[in-house]
Amino acid sequence: MRNKIQAIINRTKSLWIRCSYQSCDANDWSQFYMRFENRFRGSAELISRRLTDRYKTRLAATFEKFPKNELKHFVDLGCGRGEMLELAKSVGFATHGCDSLASASSASQDLGHDVLQIDILSYLKQLDNNSQHAISCLHVIEHVPAEYFWKVMKECQRVMAPGGLLIVETPNLQTLYVAARQFYLDPTHHQPIHPEYMKFLAEDVGFKQVELMEFDEVQSPDRAALAKVGAAASKPEYTKLERWLYGPMDVACLGMK
Repeated sequence: MRNKIQAIINRTKSLWIRCSYQSCDANDWSQFYMRFENRFRGSAELISRRLTDRYKTRLAATFEKFPKNELKHFVDLGCGRGEMLELAKSVGFATHGCDSLASASSASQDLGHDVLQIDILSYLKQLDNNSQHAISCLHVIEHVPAEYFWKVMKECQRVMAPGGLLIVETPNLQTLYVAARQFYLDPTHHQPIHPEYMKFLAEDVGFKQVELMEFDEVQSPDRAALAKVGAAASKPEYTKLERWLYGPMDVACLGMK
């Protein structure tokens, strides 16, 4: 009898939690998360300059690989405020994207891009085989379970046109400042992603010429204090320690179909 009563209590709690969660206004959360990103991610202008430095050359080279009279399609998965879409548009791509947050998808729509409010996997499943010429997925993989993103990557490989470019970016696990501090500022982060896992994942689903690229070392006043210690140490030891602590903040996996 006691077990039956406890089972009823547990079911009641579970039902109450689900009902309470479902009664929350999803738009309120969307607006809250956008305010969080606007404070801690950096301005749209800053992110746009950063993405231009990182990816414009590669996007332009990919664009030029395809026939001039062919419409080239670019998709940004988890497009946020639309900075990557703006970059792709400046190169010449027809831009498309998706984001599960209403405030994010509407922000990109306001910039004139073809964007849906929908989860990434559902969005990809609507696309035709070999229909996209470039796909980016920036700072998404760390937000979702591993099996889910594995399915995302399989879909990316399916919808990518031969010769197309894939870009997946995430915080750099191998920099301690990022992995032990900045990563956990975002409450929606699921787990840090090892760069070599990203590379293996891209290769395993069928992408070729897969490479890792690191960007933007940490700029912190603490580095100056560490430099004083480094002056008394051997240079190789100091360099290794400094890079471990204050190395590149982001790492990207790039691959071709």
